[in-house]
Amino acid sequence: MEYTYKPLSDAGAEIRVAVIQPGAYDDDIYISFRTRHLQRESELAVMEDSGFDFEALSYAWGLPEHVSRVQVVDKDTGATVGNIEIGQNLDVALRNIRLEHEERFMWIDAICINQKDDEEKGTQVAMMGDVFSRASCVTAWLGREENNSSMAIQLLQDLTFHVEFGNHFTMRPTLGTSHSHWADQKIPLPFRTGELDSVCALFQRPYFDRTWIRQEIVLATNACVQCGQQRIPWEDFRNAATCLRVKSYFSAGLSSYNSQLYIVRRKLVFLLCNISPHSLWLRNLRYEFAGTQCEDPRDRLYAALSLLIPSDKALFTTPDYSRPARDIYITTALSFYTTFRSLELLNSCELSSRNLDLPSWVPDWSVPLRVSGRLSTNWSACAWISADVLVLESNRLRVSGIPVCRIEAVNNVIGGPRESRSGVSFSQLRDLREFLGFAQVSEEHKNTFLERCCWAFSDGFSESFLPPRGDRSSLDDCMKYLETVWSTEKSFDDIQDMFTLSVRECQAELVSDWQGRCIFKAGNDYIGLAPLGTRQGDIVCILLGCRYPVVLRAFQENQPDSTWQVFGPCRVPGIMSGEIIYGQKVSSLYRAVRRLEDTVQKSELIDGTPFALHNPVTGRVVTDPASVLEEAGIEVNDYQRRPHRLHVSPETLRRAGIPLQDFVLV
Repeated sequence: MEYTYKPLSDAGAEIRVAVIQPGAYDDDIYISFRTRHLQRESELAVMEDSGFDFEALSYAWGLPEHVSRVQVVDKDTGATVGNIEIGQNLDVALRNIRLEHEERFMWIDAICINQKDDEEKGTQVAMMGDVFSRASCVTAWLGREENNSSMAIQLLQDLTFHVEFGNHFTMRPTLGTSHSHWADQKIPLPFRTGELDSVCALFQRPYFDRTWIRQEIVLATNACVQCGQQRIPWEDFRNAATCLRVKSYFSAGLSSYNSQLYIVRRKLVFLLCNISPHSLWLRNLRYEFAGTQCEDPRDRLYAALSLLIPSDKALFTTPDYSRPARDIYITTALSFYTTFRSLELLNSCELSSRNLDLPSWVPDWSVPLRVSGRLSTNWSACAWISADVLVLESNRLRVSGIPVCRIEAVNNVIGGPRESRSGVSFSQLRDLREFLGFAQVSEEHKNTFLERCCWAFSDGFSESFLPPRGDRSSLDDCMKYLETVWSTEKSFDDIQDMFTLSVRECQAELVSDWQGRCIFKAGNDYIGLAPLGTRQGDIVCILLGCRYPVVLRAFQENQPDSTWQVFGPCRVPGIMSGEIIYGQKVSSLYRAVRRLEDTVQKSELIDGTPFALHNPVTGRVVTDPASVLEEAGIEVNDYQRRPHRLHVSPETLRRAGIPLQDFVLV
C-alpha cells in the first residue's frame, strides 16, 4: 500500500525528517516521520519535535526504472502504514548508513518531500538551503564500494596528510609531513603505477554530475563523503581534490585510456569543491553548472537558489513546479534585464545550443553550452554603461547598441580542454596562419598583428593581472611562440628545444578558449573568437549593458521592423575595453587588468568584479568607470556602484559621435 503523506501544517517553515529504524544490511528498510520546524525555534510556542538534531543525505537519484521500497511505520504504534518507492541508489545508501542498534534521524528529499504534490514540493525546495545548513552533518553518498574505491579514498586521505592550502590555492606542507615535495607545484605527484585510475573511477561517480548536490554540500556546516562503508571528511576530500587539480602527474600514474577523462573529471570535482555559498552570479550559472545533470529543467535554476548572490536570488519567488520551464526561463531573464538594467545574461546565450523554444536573448539553462568556458575580459566593451531595455509584445526586446563590423570569413578551430597537450591543437594553430594572412603582414606591422592575434585567442596572460602573475605565460612569450609556429615548419618538439620559455604553457594558453568556438575575420581588419556556427554576414555589436561584444544574426533585416537574434558573445581585440566609446586617445593610456580579490576593497569592485584600468606609465589604477567616461568628454547622468548603475543618455552618446542605434532582439 502506497504511503499517504500527511500535509505539513506550515510547508514553508516545517520539514519531515525520516527516522531510519535500526537493522542489518539485508533487512527490509523501515522509517517513521517526525516534523521539525526550522523558522520559529526562538518563539515560546515551539511545535512538537522542533528541537531535535537531524542529518541530511546528499546523493544522486539514479535511473527511475530501478526502484525499491521503504516501509513507513507509525512513530507511536510501530504499525506499518504504507510504503514509498525509492531508487536503487537510495536503497543501497540507506542500507549502508543505517545503524544496527539505534535510530538515525535524516532528511532525504525523495522521502521527506511529497514528490506528487507540486505546491509542497515548491515550498520545500525553497527551504533546502536552510535544511542543509541546519543539518548536524551532511553525508555525500557516492555509491557502493567498487572499482577500487577504497584505494581511491585512502589515496585522497593520504594527500591531506601532506598538503594544505592557503589563499588562491597556494600549497604548503602540513606540520605532520616530512616530505615537502607534496606541496611543491613544480614537482609531479609521485604516482607511477596506475594509482590514479582508482581516483578517476571515483570521480566518474554519478554523484558529481548531479546539479542539486552543489548547494547541498556547499551549504553544509559539517559534511563527509561516504563510499560503501568508507568515510572521509569533506574538508579533507576538498583539500585532496584541489591538490590533484593544481599538481601535474606522471603519465605512468594513469592508464592512457583514462588520461583525457581524468582531466575533465578532476576539473568538475575541483569546481564543486570550491563553490562558495551565496556567491554565484546568475549571469555565470550556465558556465558554473556545466557538466551537471538534473531530470527537471526547472531545477537548473531552482537547484542554484541558495548559492546565488542575494540580489539575484531576490528575482525568484517560491519555486513553482506547475509552470513550464520555458515560462520560468523567460520570466527570469526579463526580471534580470529590467531590474538591473543589465544585459549580462547575453553572455550565456548561445543560439546553436538550444533545446527549448526560447527567444534568443534568454539563456537555455536546460542544455549545456558548446563552449568550454566563458570568455574573459577585464573591463567592459560598453564602458559599463547600463542598458535601457524596452519590453515589446511577442517576447521581443528593444535595446541600444553600436554596430562594429560585419563578419567576412570564418574558420573553425575546435580545441580540447585547456589541459590538452594534443598535437591536433598545434596543427590547428599553425593552419590559422593562412586564414589570418600572416605571410602578407609586413615586418613593420608584424608585432602588432601577432599581439592582436594573441589577444583574440586568449585573455589570460601574465599581464592580464595586477600585479602580473608569475604562473601565467607572458604575452611576449606567446607572441614569440606564435611567430615561430607561423614562420617555420618546425615540429612542436623542435620548437620546445629552441626556447627557454615554457612552450607547452604558451600552446595551452593560446588554445584554452577554442573548444566550441571559431576564429573570424571582419571588416576594418578585426579578428575575433565567437561560438561555432557564426557565419559570414553576422554582425559584431556592442550593446549597452553587456560587457562582451555579441554576434547578432539578422532575423528580419533591411525592413522597417528589422529584428535580430543573439548568436552569442565574442572576443575582438580593440573593442573589449570600451575603445569604441572612449576613443583611442583615452584608451591608449590604459591597460585593462584583473586584481587579486583579497587586495581589492569592496568599494572598488565594479558590478562585483575586481577589474580596473592601469596606466603603466604613471602607475595610476582606475576603478571608477564614470571618471573614465568623463575623461573621454562624455557626460554621465548618474552612477552608483552597488548595485551597479551607470546612466548615460543616448543623446549624449550620439552627440559624442558614437553611432548608437536601436536593435530589436527576438
